Amino acid sequence: MNRNNPYSLSEEKPVSRIFSGRTMEISRIFSRIGAARPQSVSLIGEPGIGKSSLLEYLRTEKVMADYLEEPEDVVLMEKKISKDNDLEQSPVEFIDSLSAMIMDRTKTSSEDSGYEGFMDLIKKLDDTLFKLVFCFDDFHHITENTGYPMEFFSFLRSAANNYNVAYITTSPLELQKLCVSQVVEESPFFNIFTNIPLRPFKQKEALEFIIEPSAAAGLSLKDYSDKIIEWAGTVPMDLNFACEILFDSLAEADSGRISDKELKDFEEKYSATMAAEYKKRWEKFGPEFKDVFINLISAKKIHKSRKYLAIELERKGYLAGESKDFKVLSDGFVQYIGFVSGIEPVRTGRKNWFTRFFSKKS
Repeated sequence: MNRNNPYSLSEEKPVSRIFSGRTMEISRIFSRIGAARPQSVSLIGEPGIGKSSLLEYLRTEKVMADYLEEPEDVVLMEKKISKDNDLEQSPVEFIDSLSAMIMDRTKTSSEDSGYEGFMDLIKKLDDTLFKLVFCFDDFHHITENTGYPMEFFSFLRSAANNYNVAYITTSPLELQKLCVSQVVEESPFFNIFTNIPLRPFKQKEALEFIIEPSAAAGLSLKDYSDKIIEWAGTVPMDLNFACEILFDSLAEADSGRISDKELKDFEEKYSATMAAEYKKRWEKFGPEFKDVFINLISAKKIHKSRKYLAIELERKGYLAGESKDFKVLSDGFVQYIGFVSGIEPVRTGRKNWFTRFFSKKS
């Protein structure tokens, strides 16, 4: 059976095909950038939570038309900041790249370059109805860069305070916690932002993500939604990988159903897909957080003095429940924790696939 997999990240497709949820966050963002003087927003969340997808989704014509009274007056321009490439740009080159986007989108020109050229452009546009909104994906790579002094951030702040200019940034933590120096950290630039945290999907959003794109593609994953959430949790990236694998399995199933054996194959394929990501996540946790995870997969109680750690992990999407009923949200991650800690998880009772993907490390 030949079906286009709507979850495949290797195919070029409009992001809106697999975008679900975030209605409250989207409303807050557009209420800010759609104000008489556009206001800046900082999107904060763990890797894989969907920050980049949300930025792309905001820029689609339909979404802008749905949320803005005069979408034609708002110019959203995205600059994804690559740690490997863009950080070689000087602050002046960075500003020049913004000027180039303005000139391309508004057909305005300036004979100047650098800071002067950027200011010339936004002054020319200030008498028009245009609101210029720059979307900076992974902006923390800039705040962590020693090549960007406080004067750079002061310039951006001045532009936003005095003209119809705003910024939408993404980062894993609040930007002030990701600054290269205390001088930058104390810059009033960060005061112009409203922080909007992105958390894992709620149950309803996760089900929409699983069911709607697959049904639209002709092969609904509805009957397997519990299995997907049980194994992957509700972090958007993790869900996407799980849905991609199961959709392919369903497309190849002669009976139109996924057998028990194929579900076992799914567990193995998903574990292989997530192994490197789980390793990265585990290694960033300090020993106190690792102890919380290990206690939970061993069905041990968390001491009340460490409950705040569990609450923090729940907020970031690694745990579900509250008080005495915390549990690790993803059985896939449970298996990985069991592998690296040398503990047989109490709850899963499954074969641990990770022994195939790693030499054992603590």
